[in-house]
Amino acid sequence: MISNDFLAGINSLLANVTTAQKSLAAGEAVDLAGFDTQVAALCDRAADLSAEQRIVLVPLLEQLVQVCDELACNLKQAAQAASS
Repeated sequence: MISNDFLAGINSLLANVTTAQKSLAAGEAVDLAGFDTQVAALCDRAADLSAEQRIVLVPLLEQLVQVCDELACNLKQAAQAASS
């Protein structure tokens, strides 16, 4: 079984990306300080999970990748718009 703490970590990352998207959409500064550290910590912990446990996480991690990709695209567009 995957610990609730581990799932909470993934959900925290999802919430941080959602908050960043909302800030960006409102024209506010986006603060992703510590995001890379959180991701690295979860990756380290995921390495200790069994194959069966990791399979269960695939949909949630795919969602995280998708929202991160969307944020990256939106940040790039905002940076391009700001420099024009």
